[in-house]
Amino acid sequence: MSERFPNDVDPIETRDWLQAIESVIREEGVERAQFLIDQVMSEARKGGVKIAAGVN
Repeated sequence: MSERFPNDVDPIETRDWLQAIESVIREEGVERAQFLIDQVMSEARKGGVKIAAGVN
C-alpha cells in the first residue's frame, strides 16, 4: 500500500476504506458503490474538502 500512496499517513485506514468499497462493489453492485461514494464526497465538501471540478 505504501508504494502506491507514499504520502499516506495511515495506510491501514486507507486499506480498510479500499477493501470496504471493493466489498460493496462485489456484494451490492456498482450502483450502490457509486451512491456511497457520492454521499462521502458530499459530506467531504460540506466539511471543506476541496474536490477537483469534474469529479463526480
